[in-house]
Amino acid sequence: MKTLAILSTSGIGGTETFIVSTAPYLRKHGCEVEIMNITIPNPLLKRRAEEQFLTYHELPAPDLLSFLKNIFKIIRMIKKNRYDIIFCFGIRVSLQLRLTKIFYKKTPIIIGIRNLDNWRKWYHTLPDRFLEPACDVFVPNSRIVAAMRNKREKTPWEKLVTIYNGIDTDFFNREHVSAVNRQSLNLPEDKLLFTTVANFRHTKGHTFLIDVIAGLRKQLSHVHFVWVGKDVINLKKDIVNRLNAEQLTENITIVDNVDDVRHILAVSDAFLLPSNEEGMPRALMEAMAMSLPCLATNVGGVSEIIKDASCGCISEFGDSTTFGNHLLRLANSSEVRSSMGEAAKECIINHFDIDLISRQYIHLFNALLSNQFNGIQLQQELDAIS
Repeated sequence: MKTLAILSTSGIGGTETFIVSTAPYLRKHGCEVEIMNITIPNPLLKRRAEEQFLTYHELPAPDLLSFLKNIFKIIRMIKKNRYDIIFCFGIRVSLQLRLTKIFYKKTPIIIGIRNLDNWRKWYHTLPDRFLEPACDVFVPNSRIVAAMRNKREKTPWEKLVTIYNGIDTDFFNREHVSAVNRQSLNLPEDKLLFTTVANFRHTKGHTFLIDVIAGLRKQLSHVHFVWVGKDVINLKKDIVNRLNAEQLTENITIVDNVDDVRHILAVSDAFLLPSNEEGMPRALMEAMAMSLPCLATNVGGVSEIIKDASCGCISEFGDSTTFGNHLLRLANSSEVRSSMGEAAKECIINHFDIDLISRQYIHLFNALLSNQFNGIQLQQELDAIS
């Protein structure tokens, strides 16, 4: 079986990590994955793909003319290579494929949905709904994302199948991380480290976390915070100014670029995700796989990951009091941190292991290729795979 995953990206985020990390496991189950990126060159994604021995295609589209030419290049490539499945991410790529479906109408198209996309306006939703018949199935990565798709775009449940993000629990395993220490990472050795992995976007809640920390600075004097992420929309300057105003620069270390976040997670004591919008946050799942106790806001699919209080803490976004109380509980009890971290790891292994998720995708692919697809029935079959 041959699958082509098409996306449009200039960096590495949750979607790109999902594709690159899942592909080797799909290969183990008989499905070869090739990646196509149709935007500006993405050397980091190319390197990650080649490290996994994946065929990587790049069609740069710096202007509208190149974008239109790429449509015909994609058609020729699909017809030439005779892919069994086309898997795409992002509205721009998705609409391209739907408009050209007539040229490869026998090849199933899967649309991956990774976020709630609350930013969408009617002019985004309208063409999406109009061209929906050209898609075979939509695959959200959480139940809540599926419910939003059904409510907003009116996608019928028969065309919706939820498959969660998969986590490589061998790779994200504290015991498998090569020797590392805080000194080599320029992190304090005499305090607890509470880490947040989130690119600097307004939706990631850094300012909310600043409010919480500022209000508890005395009670949290034994805690140091580490923020890992890229400055995607030039927000970091505003964040730093806010930290200066609150006199918190000594309490927080910002790390801009990290090739392997496991090294920081391995020396951390807890993980915080204060977002006000998420789909199915991989960063949270990776931290849980690394046996870290986690505190997150109740957005997107977070409550589908942290299934009960034994494996993590959840607070409503903006509720500084509840978030702060959870934070103090983690900061003041090594027993809570230890037991919660172990329960978090078990939760990821049992429900989100990447091999399990890969087998669910293979089951989906086979259902599409056998022309026996019904999303409602298939969802029950996928949920039964263990």
